[in-house]
Amino acid sequence: MAMSDEPTSADFRDVARASPFLRLYAGAFPDLTATAGGEIGKTFERLGELVAGAPAAPPGAAPASLCFRIGAVDSTRAWTLTITEGRCDVAAGPADSAGLQVILAEDTWWEIAGGKILPLEAFGRGRMRVRGDIMLARWLIDAVARNR
Repeated sequence: MAMSDEPTSADFRDVARASPFLRLYAGAFPDLTATAGGEIGKTFERLGELVAGAPAAPPGAAPASLCFRIGAVDSTRAWTLTITEGRCDVAAGPADSAGLQVILAEDTWWEIAGGKILPLEAFGRGRMRVRGDIMLARWLIDAVARNR
């Protein structure tokens, strides 16, 4: 751990890599912002491209949907990824019934999308909340890791 009381991003990565359970979550997202031109929606489109190339479908009933809410829970800024085997459709707006909701502030999303912090770190620091099917969250991280 660093000299201060606040763990660094490197500390989070080291802990995650050392744990057999957390090892899957030790990798940062690839840079989703490179072609975004400052448009947040483009980062979700890039995420959708990575997820579409996943070798297996998400667990549970198909199609699976993940909703990213940027801001407060009642925020209208949301993007939904609807996933079926070999395909991922990205739409602006919330899902009627998402299997997984990821709730975070816009600055936190930009840090995750830019590969600056791990999703695990954002969650551990209380900067991101996750509701719903945790296996779907795990599948998402794995799908992105396999398609970097």
